[in-house]
Amino acid sequence: MNILLIEKEEAIIQILEAFFMKEKWNYDIATDGVIGTQMYSLNKNKYNLVLVDVELPSLDGVEVVKYIRNISLETPILVLAEKKFEEELISSLQQGADGYLARPFSPLLMVARIKALYRRINLERGKRVNLNIEQVICTKYLKIYPEKHKVIFNKQEINSLSPKEFAILTILASSPTQVFSRKKLLELVWGNEYFGDARTIDTHVKTLRQKLEKVGPHVIITVWGVGYKYDELNFDILL
Repeated sequence: MNILLIEKEEAIIQILEAFFMKEKWNYDIATDGVIGTQMYSLNKNKYNLVLVDVELPSLDGVEVVKYIRNISLETPILVLAEKKFEEELISSLQQGADGYLARPFSPLLMVARIKALYRRINLERGKRVNLNIEQVICTKYLKIYPEKHKVIFNKQEINSLSPKEFAILTILASSPTQVFSRKKLLELVWGNEYFGDARTIDTHVKTLRQKLEKVGPHVIITVWGVGYKYDELNFDILL
C-alpha cells in the first residue's frame, strides 16, 4: 500500500504514521494543498490511496479532491474533517471523494476503512479487466458507456458527472423503473463497509439531476419513503 497523506496538523500526522508503520504501508506526507497536488501529479501511478484534510493551507481539501479527479478517476480518496465542516465534506463527495472520516476518529477505524475501500476498488478493477467487450447501457433516451465513463442523454453528451454520480446513474438506468433504496445504492456504489450517512445519496442524486436536466426532462424519480428510480415517462409526456 502506498498512501499520500495531505494533512496540516503535526499531531495527527504522527498518530497516522504510527499506524501506517504498524501496517507496513508506505506513505508520503504533504502539509499543504499545493504541495500535495504537486506530489500526486508527479507520482499519480504510485499511490493506492489519498487521505486529504479539508482544512489545508494554500489550497483547501475540496480543491485538492477536484484536482486529483481531473487527473484520475481511479485513485481512492478519503477526506478527513470535523463534523462542523459538513458543507466542505459534501462538496468533497460531489467532487469525487470516495468517503470521509469525521474527527475525532479512531485510527483503528481509519485502518479498517482504508482496507475496505482498497479491497472494493481492486475488486471493481478486476471485474473491468475481465470484460471482453464494453457493456453499453441503453434506454430510449440514454446511452451509458461504462468503460469510457461516457453518457449521452437526449442526444447530448454529459461530461461533468463525478464518479459517484456516474455510478448511481448507471445502476438506476440498468433497471429502469426499479426502485433502489438509499441503503442499496450505498452498498452498490460505496460497498458494504461504508461508514457514512445514507443521506449522502441524496446529495449525489441532487447534483446528478441538475446536470441531466440541463439537456432533458426529469428522469431520476424520488419514491418517497423508499428511494429512487430511473423513469423516462416525462419524456413521453412531453412528446
